Order: sequence, then C-alpha cells, then structure tokens
Amino acid sequence: MGKAKIAYVILYFVSFMWIVSGTSLIIYTNQTRRVLKKLFYVENLKIFSLIAIVLGLFLIIGGAFSHDIFWLSLVLGLLAIAKGVYFLKAPREDAGRLFDWWYEEASDETIRFWSLVTFILGILILAYLL
Repeated sequence: MGKAKIAYVILYFVSFMWIVSGTSLIIYTNQTRRVLKKLFYVENLKIFSLIAIVLGLFLIIGGAFSHDIFWLSLVLGLLAIAKGVYFLKAPREDAGRLFDWWYEEASDETIRFWSLVTFILGILILAYLL
C-alpha cells in the first residue's frame, strides 16, 4: 500500500469519525456528553492532548497527498495540534474549568451548533475525497 493510499485511509477515518461524533452529539446530546466526559476529562488530559496532536498530524500528512483538500486539511490539522499543545501545557485548573463548562454548563444549543460544525467538516473532507 502506497503512502498516498494510507493518507487517504487516514482522512476517510477522520472524516467518518467527525460525521459519527457530530451526528451523535446532535441527536443524543446528553448521552454522548456523558460518554465523552468519561473518556476525555481532566484526569485523561494527556491522552486527550496526544489524540489531538496525532489527529492534527494525520490531517496535515493526509492533506499533503491530496492537493484538492490540502489547505482545509492543513488549517484543521494546525488547529488540532494547537489545541493538543494547549491542553498539554495549560494549568490543570484552567483546563478543568473549560472541561466543566463544556460538559456541564454549555447549553444544548451550543453543543449542537459545534456538533453541526464538526459534522459539516467531516462531510467536506469526505466530499473532497470522493
């Protein structure tokens, strides 16, 4: 399997992951928030940071092999890496307040809006790949 095919598989995976998570958060907002809180809470901050950094690298590498999606993939990858670095370096209290707001205080409309953005980004990447 060539490097380009691996990059496309990675982009397909990221795209489907965003479509599924966005859809899940739109339809089953509270249930999905509870599951995500268990997986990505402050105690697991280093794991969350590493996932964001790896995702960002996957997006950048995958986009490098697809000229149609390069800029979208580069921007999203850099944002993901920045998010991962922030959570890796941020004081635990600051990250905790941000996580508490997202999982406990953010309105359902806010969660659904950002879930819709995630869903649309997943669809955009998938559309470019197809």
